[in-house]
Amino acid sequence: MRFHRQGISAIIGVLLIVLLGFCWKLSGSYGIVSTALPHNQSAIKSTDLPSIRWDNYHEFVRDIDFDNSTAIFNSIRAALRESPSDIHPVGVSYFPAVIPKGTLMYHAGSKVPTTFEWLAMDHEFSYSFGLRSPSYGRKSLERRHGRFGNGTNGDHPKGPPPPPPPDEKGRGSQKMLTYRAARDLNKFLYLDGASAAKTDSGEMDTQLMLSNVIKEKLNLTDDGENERMAERLYAARICKWGKPFGLDGIIRVEVGFEVVLCDFSADNVELVSMLEMVQPNQYLGLPAPTVISKEEGWPLDENGNLVEDQLTDDQKAILEREDGWEKAFSNFNAVKSFNQLRAGAAHDNGEHRIHIDYRYLVSGINRTYIAPDPNNRRLLDEGMTWEKQLDMVDDLEKALEVGFDATQSMDWQLAFDELVLKFAPLLKSVSNILNSDGDINESIAINATALTLNFCLPICEPIPGLKNGCRLFDLVICCQRCRRNC
Repeated sequence: MRFHRQGISAIIGVLLIVLLGFCWKLSGSYGIVSTALPHNQSAIKSTDLPSIRWDNYHEFVRDIDFDNSTAIFNSIRAALRESPSDIHPVGVSYFPAVIPKGTLMYHAGSKVPTTFEWLAMDHEFSYSFGLRSPSYGRKSLERRHGRFGNGTNGDHPKGPPPPPPPDEKGRGSQKMLTYRAARDLNKFLYLDGASAAKTDSGEMDTQLMLSNVIKEKLNLTDDGENERMAERLYAARICKWGKPFGLDGIIRVEVGFEVVLCDFSADNVELVSMLEMVQPNQYLGLPAPTVISKEEGWPLDENGNLVEDQLTDDQKAILEREDGWEKAFSNFNAVKSFNQLRAGAAHDNGEHRIHIDYRYLVSGINRTYIAPDPNNRRLLDEGMTWEKQLDMVDDLEKALEVGFDATQSMDWQLAFDELVLKFAPLLKSVSNILNSDGDINESIAINATALTLNFCLPICEPIPGLKNGCRLFDLVICCQRCRRNC
């Protein structure tokens, strides 16, 4: 018997087609990319709310192009997972999400929020952004003149830091606020990908598209578009648009997961803790930083830089002492940042305090071309016409009118995880066999068949008239004629 590498390649091709076809079938048959209401209005109950059943599910789905099957697969697998979201950073989908009653969320700022504001799912996140330690010695000059490096604003974890007051003693107090969900917050939109990344390469396209459509729909011509930070503008518009639909807010991926909560009323969340944040220098009993200014007799040039050769001995001693303190505090800040990174990394396998209702997922996949390169795709590409953008927002409005219940949704991420765990090692092993050194075709064929035969046979039936069952080169025909699943 002679074996050929081409024959084995055909078998592997069938195996891949079966797997991808299965994903495609899942997408087309069970509504992974769906709208909130069925195309056939007869499927709606008398309550005007849709009921998805085994005998009408096809009325809720949108057919998906085969070329997009891997895109939807990867989007669902990466949902609410930090590292996978960074690997597929350009999100193109809106995932209906629920934050269950009793879930704790955190905010560090100078006051209790009264409008939309950011919350973190991990206290390390809020603590890292909210605790802005005073700077000592030469470093305090950099803070005073706006050279902040990676500093942040505690009132808004994503905003640029405001200039600190000239006198560090006048620094306002920061508070660590802990909120608890007072009910199931069942109208969140989770934005996939690295959706908190402030870039122009597509990570914020889901927010930008929604903001642009909202501006036109609500005729928002005087909402400070040119004066406000982009993401605060997006959040303000999204919350204003979503209010009639009961939108709770949006969820984004940063180092960890952050929530933009639209309404801090008692019906949504309750404040369970408010603590004054203690500065490290206060805890260690250190004095406030020395104010380095011309008014205090320090030699500064016209740009506010120290003139080192004009320093007095006392000033040199002060700088030496405070520069040493600043160096010690840099270690504290490094550990503080590391704690935030570690807290975020804990959710590489999923943020399980947030639940997804896949039934009403609204996606740009299959509406416009999605590049296979996860770093080179865009939601707002030339194929995403204004009409398509309006359709997506209309679908979101229909979904929000219904509300989300993750307990009624198939856990597609779990199903896809099982596919990867089961078949990724198989495909990798087959690839290694087919690309092994040497040209012993019979050995390659036998080894590859040993791995693939047991995959195909359980879902195939014998072909009538085939005396010897499914021979090696007939395996392709077996799978093609299979009456179940293939």
